[in-house]
Amino acid sequence: MRRAAALAAAALLLVACGDGGGGRFGDRTDAVRSAVESGDRAGALAALDEIALEGLEAHAAGDLSDAEVQELAALVEQGRGLVDETLPEPTTTTEATTTTTTAPPPVFDEDDDDDDDDKPGRGKGNKDDD
Repeated sequence: MRRAAALAAAALLLVACGDGGGGRFGDRTDAVRSAVESGDRAGALAALDEIALEGLEAHAAGDLSDAEVQELAALVEQGRGLVDETLPEPTTTTEATTTTTTAPPPVFDEDDDDDDDDKPGRGKGNKDDD
């Protein structure tokens, strides 16, 4: 499927530009084709952008007529549609996570007697207890 879409996109551009493969847009259409075949969505779209830019520059220089540059722009958009169908944009999935925090265990008087000698100011040696 990818190969067919890549060939279709490249063929549309070549036919529209009157290119036999070695002309003005030949390298760019090859870049679109190989990017689609390798699954490189960004590369295919970048190559299509380069074709559109090169078409605009050729039009500004007088090498492409108004009709030709409009046709090229429409074919680039059609090529983008084929890339979208063939290599859809990855979707992001969000997962909700829940974190449970348990309180630490309580701290107990370790010597387990009632004299409170482990608290500051209390217990043996405290002269205030008299």
